[in-house]
Amino acid sequence: MSQDSLPARTLAMAAIRAAEVQGASGMVLKRGDAGSGVIYLKVINRSGAGVIYSQTRNLDGQFVWRYAVGPEPDPETRLDEKLAHERKFDPDIWVIEIQSDALSHPLDPEII
Repeated sequence: MSQDSLPARTLAMAAIRAAEVQGASGMVLKRGDAGSGVIYLKVINRSGAGVIYSQTRNLDGQFVWRYAVGPEPDPETRLDEKLAHERKFDPDIWVIEIQSDALSHPLDPEII
């Protein structure tokens, strides 16, 4: 089943569950639209640095994942500023926080 056919709530919960299976922890910081809200995964390590993965669509209209700020870890305050900015434009976004020293996406998708 592709990500396009999964409701946002299901995909968000799957990311948290996958993180937990990998020994990390996850929680919902902001609930968005259950069916179609865009998901942002804030993945931080113990030192407080991290990355944000966000959903976007590719040229074929399929959901893919990208780095919302960049692939290099940033301080958590910068990540939170980015997420606050995104919430101003789209109040239906999901924000999931994953605590993992690996800073990897728990669902292991291709990142563009």
